[in-house]
Amino acid sequence: MRFVRATALATFGGISPAWAATEPPVFGTAAVVTTGLLIATIVVAGVLLRQARRRARQADAALAALDSQHARLQAALLTPADGCLLWDPAGRLQLARLPAQSDEVEPASLDDLAGLLKPEDAETATAAISALGHDGTPFDMELAGRDDDRHWRLHGAPLPADCGGHAVWLQDVSAQQRRLQLAEQRETTARGQLTDLQRLLDAVPIPLYERGNDLAVIWCNDAYAHLVGLPKSAVPGADAAEIETALNRNAGRNMARTAFDSGEPCSEIRHFVVDGARRALHVVEVPGLRDGHLAGLVRDVTDMEEKELDLRRHMEAHDEVLSSLSTSISIYGPDKRLSYFNPAYAELWHLDGDWLGSRPLHTEVLDELREHRRLPEVPDFPAYKRERLKLFTDLLETREDITDSLALERSFNTLIAVQRETLDNLYEGVVVFGSDGRLKLFNPAYIRIWHLEDARLDDEPREHRWPDGKA
Repeated sequence: MRFVRATALATFGGISPAWAATEPPVFGTAAVVTTGLLIATIVVAGVLLRQARRRARQADAALAALDSQHARLQAALLTPADGCLLWDPAGRLQLARLPAQSDEVEPASLDDLAGLLKPEDAETATAAISALGHDGTPFDMELAGRDDDRHWRLHGAPLPADCGGHAVWLQDVSAQQRRLQLAEQRETTARGQLTDLQRLLDAVPIPLYERGNDLAVIWCNDAYAHLVGLPKSAVPGADAAEIETALNRNAGRNMARTAFDSGEPCSEIRHFVVDGARRALHVVEVPGLRDGHLAGLVRDVTDMEEKELDLRRHMEAHDEVLSSLSTSISIYGPDKRLSYFNPAYAELWHLDGDWLGSRPLHTEVLDELREHRRLPEVPDFPAYKRERLKLFTDLLETREDITDSLALERSFNTLIAVQRETLDNLYEGVVVFGSDGRLKLFNPAYIRIWHLEDARLDDEPREHRWPDGKA
C-alpha cells in the first residue's frame, strides 16, 4: 500500500521514477487513474467542507445578529411608552416610532423627535441622547412640547448586555402635568390659606395650642408662647411649654392623656405665674384632630375666680345672718326645687333637715305639710298647689311664728287702754312732750284747765307755741 501511494503521488506530481521506464506497473494503468480520481475527490471535498463551515459560521453570526436585534426590539417595544427610538451597538438608528407616526416609519435623524419639542428643550434632548450613545449615560427628563398644552417625558437607557444598543422612550405626560399643575396651584392656595389662618390665630388673644399623638405640644399661637414665656419656635416639644409648676408636674400631659383615652374634652383650673402675677387659668384639652392630635385652649379666669370668691364670702355671710334669724326662710329655684332653707324653717314646720337638704319639689313640701296637718284645710288641695306653682320663676318664702308677738301686742294694747282710762278720769291735768318738743299725750282735765281746743292739740304743737298765744 505504501508503494502504491508513493507511486500515485509521484505520478500525480509529474515525476517518473527510474524503474517506471523499464518495468511495467504492478496494478496497471486503470488502477492508477482510479486512485488519482479518489485523491482528487477527497481534496475537493475538503475544500468544499471548509467553505461550508465558513458559510455556517457566517450564518450563525447573522442569526446571532438577528437574535440581538430581535431582543433589542422586544426590550424596546415591550416597555410601555407612546414612542420609542432604538439604536444598535454601532449607533445606527434601527427603529423610530413616534406618537404622530406609524410603526413602519424609520426616520434617519432625530428631526421628528425634535419637532415635537420646543427648540430649547429639543437641544436638551439631543445632547442627552448623544451622551447616552457615547458613554451609556441614562437620563430621565420632562420637556415642554411645541404645543403649549403638551408635555413629554423622555427616558433613555442602555439595553441589556445580551442584546446591546440603547433606546429612548417617549411618553405623553400632558394629563399628569396638568394634574400636577392643578395640585401645585391647590397647594399654593392651601399654603396661602394656612398662612392667613396662622396670622388669624396669632391675632386671637386666647392662647391656643396643638398636641401630637405623643402628647407633646407641637404648635401654638403667639398668645400661648407669651403665656409660657418662650419664643414661638422653642415651644414644640419643650417641657417648659407646659402650663404647670413644681406643685403640679405633668398636669398638662396627664389631662391630655385622660382626654385622649376617653375621647371627651377635659378641663381644669391651674394657677400659673404670668408676667410676674399669679393667674387662674382654665385649660381645656379637646381630642378628635387628625392622627390622634388634640387641640388646647386657655382662658384667664382670674377675675371670675375673684368674683366667685367674693360671692362665696357674701353668701356665707348671708347664710350666717339668715341662719341666726327666727324668721323661717326658704328659697326655691326655677326648677321648683328647694335650694335653700334656714334652721328656723325646719324648726317651724317640724321637717327633717336631711330631707330638706335633698332639694324636694315645692309640691312635695306642700304634700308633706298637708300630711302632717300643718297647712290650713282647703276644699280643693290640687287647685291650691296649682296656685302656689304660679308664683314661680324663683320663689323666696318667709314665715314667722308670731304667736308670742300677738300675745305681747294684746297685752300692750290692754295696758294702754287701762292707762288712757285712768288719765281721762283724773282731775289733774296731765301732758307729755316728746324728745322733739312736741305734745304727745294730754287728758281732758288739761284741756279744761287751759281752755284749749281738743282738735288743735291733735296736731302735736311744740311746747313754746301754744294755741292762741298761751303758754
